[in-house]
Amino acid sequence: MLMFRGPVTTDGYGVAYQVNRDSLYFNVTCRKDNPEKNFPLSAERLAHYIREAGDHMRDVWSSAMEIKAKL
Repeated sequence: MLMFRGPVTTDGYGVAYQVNRDSLYFNVTCRKDNPEKNFPLSAERLAHYIREAGDHMRDVWSSAMEIKAKL
């Protein structure tokens, strides 16, 4: 499988994703030379949080607990 999506702007991220029956695949990219310097970009950091959210969703969906909205 080959996926790639580059950042749309010089100070943003590119995120490609593929949804399968039993898995999700993400490819996160950003430019290292962020000319805007408004905030530090880190594809590794964003990928970490996407994985963490996915792990949490898997745990909730695979448990028998009732899901309630937090709003």
